[in-house]
Amino acid sequence: MYNVSDVWGFKKDSSGWWRWQRQSLHHELIDAGRQAFRELEECIVDARRHGYGGSLTGSIETPADRVRPLRGSTRR
Repeated sequence: MYNVSDVWGFKKDSSGWWRWQRQSLHHELIDAGRQAFRELEECIVDARRHGYGGSLTGSIETPADRVRPLRGSTRR
């Protein structure tokens, strides 16, 4: 079930592929994408299939460890 306090993260690995994960406020892993995606937008579409609403605070992490909060728009 979807909980509004869940934290969603989107990470790009060193090979350039995106993955998502969902954690509780206590940093417990709730769910994670089962595949990697070449484009961030594809990754977000898959996360939405698993409950991501797009309006929660999350993070986008790249191999350079740059973290930016997600805002209402998923476009970069």
